[in-house]
Amino acid sequence: MCESEKKWAVAVPDEAKFVVVEGIAGGGKTTVTKRIVDLWPGDVCVYREPGGTPFGEAIRKAVQSPDIPNVNERAAVLAYASARAQLVPEIRQKINNGTSVVLDRYWSTSWAFQGQKIPSLLVWGINMIATGGLLPDRWIFLGGDVETLLERKRRYLKAGGINDDRWDLLPDLVEFTKRSAKKYGELARLYPKRWRNIDATQPLDGVMGDVAKILLEIGIELRQSNT
Repeated sequence: MCESEKKWAVAVPDEAKFVVVEGIAGGGKTTVTKRIVDLWPGDVCVYREPGGTPFGEAIRKAVQSPDIPNVNERAAVLAYASARAQLVPEIRQKINNGTSVVLDRYWSTSWAFQGQKIPSLLVWGINMIATGGLLPDRWIFLGGDVETLLERKRRYLKAGGINDDRWDLLPDLVEFTKRSAKKYGELARLYPKRWRNIDATQPLDGVMGDVAKILLEIGIELRQSNT
């Protein structure tokens, strides 16, 4: 259930790539993901997590909804891994057929969120089973000062933005987000060749400039934006 697939009359990369966009609340992850896909120089497909397949979207609705409280962390990590297990074969098929994939979140989110209460090694093991060990060519992490980014998120919601994520309604959201940032930092140390950090507090043009440099590392030159 690919949300966007485009062809451009320009040189196509020699091989398909797999890129994951991660970030803390207010980092502009969804906006950046859309911009990457719009400027990608070849065939590309974008998915979101949890979701991406009918099964995954059903899990998203059940586990992610603010209307279903008190989903415990073990249930959540297993549910998200199940959605991932359904999605990854589709991702592999796209890549094998020459279509690059940009993914909005991956098991790195489970590491950062559920990994606060469940041993990290357990979270990792569950997700290695679910994904068959598939790793992205690059993780692009949108982080920065937590208070600044959460204030951006609050302004977005106040202006009428949609919130379908129960994590953004936690009573200890600031501390939860700070802990999440530390957990993401663990992954940066575990996967230094694949993980790249971007300061998401800067303007979008600056963020996309950093994104472009990161993608050049794997042979992807984004098209020039018309905006």
